[in-house]
Amino acid sequence: MSIESIRAGADALTSSVRRRNMFEYLAAAYVTGRFGWIAATAHGRLVAIGAILVSAAGLFVALQLHKRGSARPIAPDLPAESLDEAYRTELCRQRDALRSVALWYIGPFIPGMVLLLAGRTLERHAGQWSAALPGAAVVTIVFTAVWFANAESARSLQRRINALDSPSTD
Repeated sequence: MSIESIRAGADALTSSVRRRNMFEYLAAAYVTGRFGWIAATAHGRLVAIGAILVSAAGLFVALQLHKRGSARPIAPDLPAESLDEAYRTELCRQRDALRSVALWYIGPFIPGMVLLLAGRTLERHAGQWSAALPGAAVVTIVFTAVWFANAESARSLQRRINALDSPSTD
């Protein structure tokens, strides 16, 4: 891979990660605020606790995103041999963050969503648990889609890592 293509790839990665994270931070702020409001106005204790947990999960995810997936720009004046390794290191870091979203991104929302669905089912449907199935299905579909999208992005980053690792024909 040429030094120019490595520099361009590093710049594109930094830009892409910053854009993604800005969107995620805005989403976390919305989730935190929205579910905080739900907790404050909830009639039942189970709904309130679930909403508090979802709100807390939004904050936790934002912190984890900053820790695990923030953009670490690569200095433009690095020599070629250092640039290659710095770019590869950042690709691996981003790939690993995406591969582990089930643990730090999806997982924290599950307890709150379970309690929220249970609380709403008890309030609105007198404990007829089949009434919770549509909501549980939607949550499951969303979580699965998030996991799948991140897994695909991780595979894409792995392809870029493989391209860096392959012998250059330049």
